[in-house]
Amino acid sequence: MADFRKSRTVGGIIAVLGAGLMTAMVWAPWVKTPGESMSGWDIHEQASGSQQWFIGDFVDPDFSPFFPALPILVAAGVMGLLGLGLAMKRQPLGKGAQMVVLLIGIVGMFIALGNPIWISTTGPGADIVTFDWGLLAVAAGGFVAFLGVALAMGPRGRKPAE
Repeated sequence: MADFRKSRTVGGIIAVLGAGLMTAMVWAPWVKTPGESMSGWDIHEQASGSQQWFIGDFVDPDFSPFFPALPILVAAGVMGLLGLGLAMKRQPLGKGAQMVVLLIGIVGMFIALGNPIWISTTGPGADIVTFDWGLLAVAAGGFVAFLGVALAMGPRGRKPAE
């Protein structure tokens, strides 16, 4: 049982750290335009505030609704709480619960990983806007959080010792 608890705790901590990285990087530079760099939060404020024109002028209509920072903060919060809950849980999860937890982890990871993909494919183009290191760090944080969730599921193919 000790190995199971150790992997659950380590995985939960890794998930919390990945979620923390996602959260912190919302205020790091996400995109560069000639002469200016914008954080995810700057983009969120311009896309949802009085300057909504910013997103509409620079991207296609099918541009990701997950790009502004608020969905990243929500996904990071969910991943962090999931990791914290998994680290604190001492009994194995049932198969159904494992599937739900992994699905939540996958969705959180894809929200974070999707940002560089969406700005590359539906954005205004690299000659106008390029993505910066903060956007890549958000994606890395989402991937690390998912790995932590997967690790917290415990050993595969064998039951924990009683």
